[in-house]
Amino acid sequence: MISTLATYRLLHKPVGLTRLSTAARSRAVAVRSMLLLLLFSLCSQPAGAGVTRPDSLGRYAINTNMLYWLSATPNAGIEWAATDRFSLALSFGYNAFNFPGRNNASGQPANPKLHHWSVTPEGRLWLRRAFEGSYFGLHLLGGQFNAGGVSFPAFMRDYRYEGYAVGAGLSYGHEWPIGRDWRLGVSAGAGWMYLNYDKYECGSCGRRLYHRARNIVAVTNASVTVAYVFPGRRRAAAAARPSAVIERIIYMPVENGTVTHEPDSRAIAVSGPAATVAATVDTLRFSVYYDVDRHDLQNGVLDSRLDSVRGRQILSVIVDGYASPEYAASYNLQLSERRARRVASELMRSLDVSPSLITVTARGDDWEGLAGRSATVGPGSDVSRIMARTLDPGERKQALRSLSGYGELLDRVFPLLRRTDVTIIYR
Repeated sequence: MISTLATYRLLHKPVGLTRLSTAARSRAVAVRSMLLLLLFSLCSQPAGAGVTRPDSLGRYAINTNMLYWLSATPNAGIEWAATDRFSLALSFGYNAFNFPGRNNASGQPANPKLHHWSVTPEGRLWLRRAFEGSYFGLHLLGGQFNAGGVSFPAFMRDYRYEGYAVGAGLSYGHEWPIGRDWRLGVSAGAGWMYLNYDKYECGSCGRRLYHRARNIVAVTNASVTVAYVFPGRRRAAAAARPSAVIERIIYMPVENGTVTHEPDSRAIAVSGPAATVAATVDTLRFSVYYDVDRHDLQNGVLDSRLDSVRGRQILSVIVDGYASPEYAASYNLQLSERRARRVASELMRSLDVSPSLITVTARGDDWEGLAGRSATVGPGSDVSRIMARTLDPGERKQALRSLSGYGELLDRVFPLLRRTDVTIIYR
């Protein structure tokens, strides 16, 4: 484990040393740390944590620590998102390899190796949602080691250390999406570690020099991880239906020389006098729908939907991005902007239209859509009362999560709010 390797130097020159009177006291500290981890898990549940996590987000991830591989140690971890903002992780590493032989300073065989195993459970409180962004963690660690005869770190070159270590610490980490389901993460942490070991001269049967047991303050976690988040059942089902990315498309053609649908006022402003426009324009409207917290489009997904406007004179393109009210208002505003800009970029490519004719609007939380669409489901009246009671987005979302019918809103209403609306005015 990388945390164990990071403390090998502390075996030689420990810092923050506090000796224990008995091994029993060390075990008591370990038990208290486990209880603290459990308390952390319970207290860190956000409001509304009992709500089922949407299947499309994915609940499970596997990962490996690239820093750990630098010591030739195979390792793997698994993580479970218990709620939107709290997850439990467990990682394990095992090294049983002998390195190429060399002699120590006395000319005796050094038998270099970094034999060890380690296990690290951790509870993580995410600032936004599990598997994305920053988190604070509380972790435990334990393992055994039998290592020495290696050139780095230098204090292990002519000696071998054999024993075990247990500990606990606090950590901070951050993960970035590097693909639809892949994450790159970094983390670092420090805390308490209890070391119980013997020091030997190098070699398989070197003479034991001394035995020590001590507490130290040490680096207990350091990682650069690559993780894969398993898609949820609903996301996997949607992936099997690429055409479902665009769920609804509405055409508004000219009939009897008049426009059947009044063009948006912004379109008239950029395309000429209203009297001229009304007699000559057609309007194409459609919406693009997304999975939770996504803004990407499949390549060419809009091409077949734009056949009716190809070769026409494009007067105006209006793109409005929306988000379902699940996360912070500021984040949803950014998400809706990413959705709208991504669609606008694809429209520019497909229609070869000038950017000056495109108006992109980020609208963030779609409260108006929520009010209208929730009227047809069970908790519709409760939603109306919540929205009438307060205008604060945070208070509204807190109240929504407390509704017994919140799961129904997630399943039937919120997917219709995660969208980008497109209006194309053309001759």
